[in-house]
Amino acid sequence: MLGDDDDWNLSPEELDALERSAATQLAAQQQRHVQSSNSSAPSWDSPSKRVLPQYDFGSPQKNIATLISTSPLKGARGIIRVKIFEDLGGRIACQAPYNSHLVEALKTVPGRSWDASRKVWTYPEAGLEYLVNAIKSLSHLKLSIEVVPPLSLNAGVSNPSTADKISSPEDEAEIWCTPPQVLSSVQDHHAGISQSKSPRPCQFPSSRDGASVQAPKKSCYVKFFLHHCGKIAAKFDYDTEVVAALKRVPRADYHAKERLWMFPVSSISKAEEDLKAIKDRVITIEPLEPIVKRALEATATLPDLRDRFDLIDEKLRKTLMEFQIEGVRFALQHGGRALIADEMGLGKTLQALAVVSCLHEDWPVLIIVPSSLRVHWANMVTTWLNVSPSDITIVLSQGSCHGGFNIVRTTGKHKLLVNGLFNIVSYDALTKLGDIILRTGFKIVIADESHYMKNPQAKRTNVCVPVLQKAKYALLLTGTPALSRPIELFKQLQALQPTAYQKINEYGGRYCQGGFFGVWQGSSNREELHALVKSTVMIRRLKSDVLSQLPKKRREQIFMTLDERGMKQIRALLHELDTVKTAMQAALQAGNKEEVMDMRTEERTLISKIYSETAEVKIPAVQEFLETMLEGGCKFLVFAHHQVMLDGIQELLQKKKVKFIRIDGKTPAASRQDLVKTFQEKEDVKVAVLGIRAAGVGLTLTAASTVVFAEMSWTPGDLVQAEDRAHRIGQESAVNVYYLHAHDTIDDFIWDAVQHKLENLGQVLDGQGDSSMQVAGSKEVEAGSQSQEQSTLHDYMKPVSKLSDNDQNVSGPKRVQSRSSPVSSKRRKAPGPVSQQYIDLTDQSDMYEDPEVYQDDLIGSTGTSDMFEPCLQYEFADYEDY
Repeated sequence: MLGDDDDWNLSPEELDALERSAATQLAAQQQRHVQSSNSSAPSWDSPSKRVLPQYDFGSPQKNIATLISTSPLKGARGIIRVKIFEDLGGRIACQAPYNSHLVEALKTVPGRSWDASRKVWTYPEAGLEYLVNAIKSLSHLKLSIEVVPPLSLNAGVSNPSTADKISSPEDEAEIWCTPPQVLSSVQDHHAGISQSKSPRPCQFPSSRDGASVQAPKKSCYVKFFLHHCGKIAAKFDYDTEVVAALKRVPRADYHAKERLWMFPVSSISKAEEDLKAIKDRVITIEPLEPIVKRALEATATLPDLRDRFDLIDEKLRKTLMEFQIEGVRFALQHGGRALIADEMGLGKTLQALAVVSCLHEDWPVLIIVPSSLRVHWANMVTTWLNVSPSDITIVLSQGSCHGGFNIVRTTGKHKLLVNGLFNIVSYDALTKLGDIILRTGFKIVIADESHYMKNPQAKRTNVCVPVLQKAKYALLLTGTPALSRPIELFKQLQALQPTAYQKINEYGGRYCQGGFFGVWQGSSNREELHALVKSTVMIRRLKSDVLSQLPKKRREQIFMTLDERGMKQIRALLHELDTVKTAMQAALQAGNKEEVMDMRTEERTLISKIYSETAEVKIPAVQEFLETMLEGGCKFLVFAHHQVMLDGIQELLQKKKVKFIRIDGKTPAASRQDLVKTFQEKEDVKVAVLGIRAAGVGLTLTAASTVVFAEMSWTPGDLVQAEDRAHRIGQESAVNVYYLHAHDTIDDFIWDAVQHKLENLGQVLDGQGDSSMQVAGSKEVEAGSQSQEQSTLHDYMKPVSKLSDNDQNVSGPKRVQSRSSPVSSKRRKAPGPVSQQYIDLTDQSDMYEDPEVYQDDLIGSTGTSDMFEPCLQYEFADYEDY
């Protein structure tokens, strides 16, 4: 390409000298040509004479050899073969040998993308004509273009493979380039040369057609893309006319740091219109990707429902933290169709319920959850939305449920009716009920742990997505949005915006680095995808983002259903225990001490048996919950007491190929610190499997901020000490604690025992009350004096059933009080979510975990086991079940 004066590095004097010398020599050449026109000299096209005359463009300062360069294509005599074919994701691909000029031409086509692994350029399918024309513009190259069917050129577009063959003599000769200033002047001075009979009087580029050289319009390439802030960004080489056009775009502003012009999505049409209106510029605009444009358009059509925020129940609204309020407003702003992707432990459930409370007129609600969380969701709905348990339907295939909820079984031939005000169904059960759910036509659907739909080929995915698409409002909750594995996000996005995410090939080609045979494992254009989902459907906060708003430690009780076959054995043992307790009460009244001691021994044996049996039956439910935890990718501690439970957890981790450490009673003391160091320092070691007694004290495991209790201890001191393996000095995040509770098992007994001890010793684990310890008989904390807290241990520690003073045997001993002074110098800090509380550990019962030892210790001090009367009293839902 001919350059400007600066490109030739010539002074004005040198240019004048060149001009005069060229004019003189051209005149002499013309004269010689006229004189020899009738001679028999070979023609210019003769193969033996294909050499240009060697003009002497002398210069007093420089020789012409140093002033005029040869063509960059010198010596390139081979044909460049270009192949254009249909690619994946609705795009086209262009493959050709490397040539710098060809590469520059290919880069001018909008929507280009270089696939380094396959060494091809890819473009939008609509850019075929633009691509061919860009290649055709390289008239100085020998090109052979093959357009592979089903692709075809539009009418009027010639086939470059034949139209652009170069046959002139200079194609195979060395081409000399002359400065444009000299060329223009000489042509003006010798305008008659083009009329000569000479087939090729001079090798000036424009002498073929005799037309004068005209300066082309200045061109400018403008690329539009979605910025991570959610605005449309325009990128281009500086041009005053383009800048002036963008200044007229509504709400457009310039970001000097990034050198980008930005404007809202709503202004993109105006920006394109103003740029195309520039007359003295050739403006080439690279538009937004089609999938991006469709997603933004779909979002723009959704109604803004933020004015409904005030409809949230007062109790629930006061409980929400600032970032949770922001999440609720985001979902409402996006028409009730959103992906809440906050990190685990930030209260996504509460945000979803707050959104649902704003949409009361469109109830009933369908909630799709993992099997282990069905009862948990039912309790949350009852607690925060004041919905009666009888209005909540839980679909179960087996197991029992506590709390008066309406249970629907998927087994049997009876007709299933999912007609509650709130209907809770697992992902697995939905695969059996898909048609029924679709016919019901729920307007509000919540999908908890929505990453369960990450596999596009899975049956549950293809059943869930249509249900969500059909709903008027759809909320997806996940702590794992899988932005590093974009294909796992596709079905979730398709569920929320079906008009935007239509073809997996298009999505995979753009964001999954292409794919073969339907396998999309890679990742590409991640910044664009992240900006797109944040601008349209997703809100995500990490603990580190909102740490100042979080309590230091939050506890949550997770209720789970167990296998029906295992529950039958536990029910039988509980019924037997109830019989023994009744007989022991009768023996006490009769004064038969020998029979009472026998009954006590049998009672202790049954309690231990129920404890171990509960551990075995809980294993599958615990494993399912831990699978959900593993999906989140965070480190966590999991505590248990029985070896069978610890083995079950280890079996799951080995099956999932998750790296972990295990510390229990069998772990040598010498190796414990090495295991702790491994967990603390290695990011890929995700789980610490711990025995409550063996690892409950003395270890620092602050690399994790999540603690799970698969089983519970009989004393709150054990629980707090175990929690504090993560909640210690050095912990930089808020700690979330999950207690896995199975109703109608030993968990009810232990929960009541812990609550009983809290009442007797005045131990408050959470709350904003007086930081001094409250003891039995002292001033009670008034109801409502503490602020609303989300999911605290003290809130959950309410006995399943407890005898009132009037129900107890009047002649019997009174309830046992603490054997130690209520105020002790042996105190250990146990920080709550807001204020710091103190736990008195001088009670000797904290030393024991086994109920036999615990009861023996109490009997040794009091002479009776009556303390177990309020702790072990069990309220059966239905005696007929036994």
